[in-house]
Amino acid sequence: MKKWGWIICLLLAACTNGQGAPPSAGTTSPGIGGTVEASVTRTIDGDTIEVAIGSRKETVRMILVDTPEIRKPGLQEPQPFGLEAAAFTRKLLTGKEVRLERDISAKDAYGRSLYYVWLDDKLVNRLLLEEGLARVAVFPPDVKYVEDFRSAAAEAQAGGKGIWSVENYVTDRGFREPSAPSAASPKSNGIHR
Repeated sequence: MKKWGWIICLLLAACTNGQGAPPSAGTTSPGIGGTVEASVTRTIDGDTIEVAIGSRKETVRMILVDTPEIRKPGLQEPQPFGLEAAAFTRKLLTGKEVRLERDISAKDAYGRSLYYVWLDDKLVNRLLLEEGLARVAVFPPDVKYVEDFRSAAAEAQAGGKGIWSVENYVTDRGFREPSAPSAASPKSNGIHR
């Protein structure tokens, strides 16, 4: 019977905030699957924002999405559609109240808080995929919406939207650096960088 008690205790800890109760909106540090309200204070790029949770500031990396880089060591200029992704996130979220939803992991390897970002009833992570401004980036165990996100990305890809308009640009590990300026040019679909 001790074995079952230990297993039940682990299950309760995984499904609660460690206090024996389900996590709820408004907490300052939600547990697995919990949510917290936040104010977006600035956007860093397409998939990273800074928020205020009460008096605490946090850098938030959106789970399951990866947008092209706009700056990083060794990058001479923004990757194709990096500026568009950053502008989309900035226009959508700057100064807004959002709900942050935790999956399993609290932080990434760079110390950023990992969340799904909700603006009203819209999941911002998914909106980036729908617009062709992000690819699905899976880092288990954070996979709650992976099938839905893959579906959204497939629709954008089928429509040749955004990142999908550049031939052989998107890889399973990120974005391929264009070998020549013409390789980075979107297909003729009215999109200009």
